[in-house]
Amino acid sequence: MDESLRILIIEDDPDTRANLCDILSMDGHQVVGAASLAESRRIANVDQFGLVITDRKLPEGMIEDFLTEVKTYGHALEIIVVTAFGDMESTITALRLGVSDYVIKPIIPDDLRSTVTRIAEKKRLESELTEEHLFANELLNTAEAIILVLDLDGKIVRFNPYFEQLT
Repeated sequence: MDESLRILIIEDDPDTRANLCDILSMDGHQVVGAASLAESRRIANVDQFGLVITDRKLPEGMIEDFLTEVKTYGHALEIIVVTAFGDMESTITALRLGVSDYVIKPIIPDDLRSTVTRIAEKKRLESELTEEHLFANELLNTAEAIILVLDLDGKIVRFNPYFEQLT
């Protein structure tokens, strides 16, 4: 695996939590488990995560009621909701609230692995794109050459500071 993720698993069933932690740890991810939202809050105050895998039904209530809070557990955080009680309405609600994926129990390890791999790849590509964007901006701002960008209608979209100095 090229890109490992820091993953937080919020699952009140200890056996399921341990299995998920083991499966994803074997793939090279840094995995931390929490039995409740309260425990996940304490953990998230110390660590930042790239992915949260959470049971839909937790001791504190349904995860949909806490998604805004959970999204603060990391920058550009992805969330996977796992449930034994899947219905179309709750799935659509979760996806509208920004959940990356919705998995029905029993969890098939290979399916979960492929979902996590897809998310890790997406994060890697986003990181590379951000680096390229920063490099291009730095190049535009420091190059001692005239850089003028036009749209298809010939309107000026962007120019660099050097061009501005000359004109």
